Amino acid sequence: MGEQTGSRLAKVFRLVAARRPDGPSRDGASTAAGQGTQFPEIGPFAEALFRQEDAHSLRDGYLFKPHLNLRGSGEDRSDWGHWACDLQDRDRLTWSDKVYDLFGLPAGEQVDRDWAVTRYAAHSRSALQRIREFALRHACGFVLDAEIAPEGADCRWIRVLALPEFEDGRIVRLHGLKRML
Repeated sequence: MGEQTGSRLAKVFRLVAARRPDGPSRDGASTAAGQGTQFPEIGPFAEALFRQEDAHSLRDGYLFKPHLNLRGSGEDRSDWGHWACDLQDRDRLTWSDKVYDLFGLPAGEQVDRDWAVTRYAAHSRSALQRIREFALRHACGFVLDAEIAPEGADCRWIRVLALPEFEDGRIVRLHGLKRML
C-alpha cells in the first residue's frame, strides 16, 4: 500500500501541476469534495491543491473526506515535503528534508509539535487548530494555506495537505504534504 499509493498521489500532483490553474471555484471544490471526489482522478479537490492565484486562497481551510490511506514517497522530487504526526505517540512529528527547509531547521533535528505550531502566525495557528480538531473529529482531510515564521528567516506562506491514516477504523496519524506558496 505505501509505495503504490504514494506513487499514485505523486502522479496526481504531477498531472495537476502540469494543468493550468483555471479550475472550478473554491465553492465548487468544497461541494465536490463533500460528495467524495476520489484519487487518482483529477477533480476539484486536486484543482484546489494547486491553485496559484492567491497565496492564501485556502487560509480558512478546505475539508474533504479521504478515500485512501495515501502515503508520501521519500523518492518524490516535487516541491512538496512529506510529514507525519503520530497521534498515538504524543503527536510525534516526522518530516522530510523539504519540510525542515520550510521551517528553517537542519534536516533530522527532533521537532516537537508544540514548537512547530508556535512557528505559525497567530491567524494561521488559530485556523490550523480549528480545522485540525474538526478533521480529527469527523475523519476528514484538509488543505490549509498558512503563514509561518521559519527559524531565522522571513515569514512565508505554505500550503498544508493533511490526510488521516486509519488502523482498525481509528485515526492513528495525520500525514501529508507541505510546500511553499
